[in-house]
This record gives sequence, structure tokens and C-alpha cells, in this order.
Amino acid sequence: MLRKAWRLFLDATACGLGGHGLFTWGDTQRESYLNTITIIDQIGQFIGEHAAKKGISFGGAKYSAHQERETLATKIMPVREAASLRCSA
Repeated sequence: MLRKAWRLFLDATACGLGGHGLFTWGDTQRESYLNTITIIDQIGQFIGEHAAKKGISFGGAKYSAHQERETLATKIMPVREAASLRCSA
């Protein structure tokens, strides 16, 4: 199916596959990377324009951030880091 789409749109530089993400290509790694950045920027602009017209995108936030999230992160990170070091040893 991807091959068919590629043949129909020879000038395409990217393809979004539901559940798989964004695939970009170019003649060089840098060109592929720049295509990725361009597409992501265009998607952001699209979402921004539609959010301005219709309000909140994607249904809005379901949860608010914990009020003490920075304090909790400070306590959790050393434990997480120690666990990661044990797993990689």
C-alpha cells in the first residue's frame, strides 16, 4: 500500500502511517531530517489554526499537573537513576 501511495505521489517527501508515525526521506540524511522538521512545523501550524477556529484541540487536558511535581521529581530521579545503572551493569 505504501508503495502504491509513493508511486501516485512521486514528489512526496513524507508519509504518515496511522499507529506507526511519520516517515520522511530525502537524498541525504540531512535532507530527510529537514523534511521531518518541516512536516512537524506544518502540522503544528495546522493544529494551531484549527484550535483558533474551533477551540481546544484533542479534547483538552484530562489531568492537571501535580502541584508538587518538581519536589517529587527531585526525590524520584536519584532512585530511578540508580535502578537504571543496576540494570545496565
